[in-house]
Amino acid sequence: MKLLFITDDIRLNTGVGIQARKLTKGLANLGYEVVVIGCALNHKDLTPVKEDVLIYPVNIGREYGDKNFVRYVIDKEKPDFIIPFSDPRFFGYLFKMDDEIREYSRIVFYHTWDNDPFPKFNLPFYESCDALVMISKFSYELMKENIKDKPIYCVQHGFDPTEFYPLPQNIIRKERENLKNLVNMENLEFIIFWNNRNIIRKRVGDVLMIFKEFHKTHPHSLLLMNTDPIDVEGIDILQFHRDLGFEKVPVVYNFEKVKSDRLNLFYNIADVTFTITYNEGFGLCVGESLCAGTPVVATKTGGMTEQLTDGNKVYGILMEPDVRTLFGVPGASYIYQDYVSFDTAINSLHTMYKERKTLKETIGKEAREHIISHFHINQVIEKWDKILKELYEQPKSYKRVKLTTI
Repeated sequence: MKLLFITDDIRLNTGVGIQARKLTKGLANLGYEVVVIGCALNHKDLTPVKEDVLIYPVNIGREYGDKNFVRYVIDKEKPDFIIPFSDPRFFGYLFKMDDEIREYSRIVFYHTWDNDPFPKFNLPFYESCDALVMISKFSYELMKENIKDKPIYCVQHGFDPTEFYPLPQNIIRKERENLKNLVNMENLEFIIFWNNRNIIRKRVGDVLMIFKEFHKTHPHSLLLMNTDPIDVEGIDILQFHRDLGFEKVPVVYNFEKVKSDRLNLFYNIADVTFTITYNEGFGLCVGESLCAGTPVVATKTGGMTEQLTDGNKVYGILMEPDVRTLFGVPGASYIYQDYVSFDTAINSLHTMYKERKTLKETIGKEAREHIISHFHINQVIEKWDKILKELYEQPKSYKRVKLTTI
């Protein structure tokens, strides 16, 4: 069986790129032929690359590919399934091609979606698909409630517990000491880790301002940020830092791309991982942190909720939004944004600070077990294998209609 994924280039460390990389390689290991049209980057070299899977780089722009290129790849590779994986607004051209695609290949949309209400404006896209696969229970329930005539599945993102795991205390103590010396602190009691893309919905500037206020009453704390210094969809972090009075505020930035072992170290030396994004389809930093045994403070929104709690116990703090705003852009006319206030965020960090000496002992092991039990990457691959085989055995849902004129 041959699969064509159209998604973030699997060599990128975006949330979608990371998951696509693990999923495509996992399916290839099961014997699937996997081809990827690698998007989300204007590649200079468009030469196809064969790693574990075959990658066709593109530099089309905002949308993920275009009709002519996709026609070329489909004609050459002849896939049984076409799997677009990201936000539907990137695939407008593809869904308009369903009449010429679905006679030969099935379209299974691996659908990222962040919040309610149900997006009626996406219905034409959904009608162009043979099935939807949602990345969170929240989005799955949203679709199941509103779409009755199409197969809908839930396959949450997954984590590899051999990538993210608790490190020995001697390594953690050494790295925390190095960090303390880097910023010339006499005493370092509390490290807050923020690991996200530098984009507006992650509230990068607000995170910095929240820590600045928190530091006034907790002077032995430090903020560690792993991100990019500037992004067209975010802010210029260093300009922000220089202009808004952070000279004496201990913030350490890592702007270099790091491998998972280094990222795992960051999670381990932190007392808490912090994220206040107002929209989040899933939020990989939550599961990665919990897998490493480090609790999380996060906004109660999207897919982060189901990672941070098992329904009974919360592995950190889930912050209820103080304000919900209904926002829209062309292509996505309405979606709620969930904002926590500065006060809510600071108070939550203060609670974690007070419990810092016992946090990992009381939360860490159970948090890791929760992630391994419910979000193991092997489960993701197994679920996809089952879905693809199930759909492959079913008759194609697309039927060509012949018109006879008289």
